[in-house]
Amino acid sequence: GAAWDAIGKLPATAHLFGLGSGGSQSAMQAAYERGFPDWPEHMRHRPHNQWFSVWLQLGWLGLVLVVASCWAALHCPWGLPGVVILWVSFLFEDTLETQAGVTLAVWVLTLSALIPSDRLS
Repeated sequence: GAAWDAIGKLPATAHLFGLGSGGSQSAMQAAYERGFPDWPEHMRHRPHNQWFSVWLQLGWLGLVLVVASCWAALHCPWGLPGVVILWVSFLFEDTLETQAGVTLAVWVLTLSALIPSDRLS
């Protein structure tokens, strides 16, 4: 679709560092114009995939940092359930584009680290 077309047309430097939030929206609009010119303007949405959005906005570098943050949370008590919920959410929605999504991510990435492991026994 338009999202993959947007990534495919990026210069090599954008793949590494991304386009930023405003640049990613412009790339998506250009991809709609190229691939789906008759698609109504009000139906031209974001890709609804946080992994893809992070890649488009922050490049491979940002994607690696998001994965590393989640990986670190996996090593904390209660980390696995939260990271699984967060990662599944990332597959179906731009989770970090909403206040509720950011709250979920902060909860998952910090709460498990704040609960001492001796309290879990």
